[in-house]
Amino acid sequence: MAKVLLKALDILALFDRNRPEWAEHEVARTLDLPTSTAHRLLTSLTSRGYVVRANGGRYRLGPAAIALGRRAGDQAVTPTLRTAIERLAAETGETAFIGVRNPSGDGLLILDRIESEHRLRIALDVGHVLPLHAGAGSKALLAHLTRAEIEGIVTGPLARVAPATITDRDLLLRDLEGVRRCGHARSCEEATEGSWAIASPVLGADGEAQAVLGMIAPVSRHSSEAEATAVAAVSRAASEAG
Repeated sequence: MAKVLLKALDILALFDRNRPEWAEHEVARTLDLPTSTAHRLLTSLTSRGYVVRANGGRYRLGPAAIALGRRAGDQAVTPTLRTAIERLAAETGETAFIGVRNPSGDGLLILDRIESEHRLRIALDVGHVLPLHAGAGSKALLAHLTRAEIEGIVTGPLARVAPATITDRDLLLRDLEGVRRCGHARSCEEATEGSWAIASPVLGADGEAQAVLGMIAPVSRHSSEAEATAVAAVSRAASEAG
């Protein structure tokens, strides 16, 4: 029974933003399962609403999985963190967010966000995952991982996900040193084209980042004054949440 449960969880873990639909034979091949086993597990997950049949017989996450994810997110965001981003959004007038390391350890997972009231704003979906080297939120987290973990990230391929993504190892290491020194990370079009962001880590007793708090806004509203306001607000929010 335990093995069956683990296989079912492995199937659910396949569905993400980049690959929201899977065919039965693709699930079987990717997880090295017999086709009959993949069929049986997908049928069971469908009966409980965790996956649904989509166009062409492919599968997508169903309402039960979505509801479970929302409940998990609600429980993961403490009242202190929620209060912090509410204050951050109010002080900056921009979208404020909470990010944590995703379960696989290779990205920043957007756990919660409060959108700006401006008509022009940057869309930031809860559940979205950003590479750990791209953007202010990711760098605020990466800078406070262990030395071995940082080396594991920066020595691998650094994909360019936006016009100004840092893809050079040495440049990224220098940037991360600056993040540790000043307590916050800055970015402009490193993770999302047309945006700038500021983020700070919420540090645990061991000095590692338990979460990050940040703001993100369109580059059309960037100025030295706006950045100074954002740095002060983000730093204060992260300190109060820690």
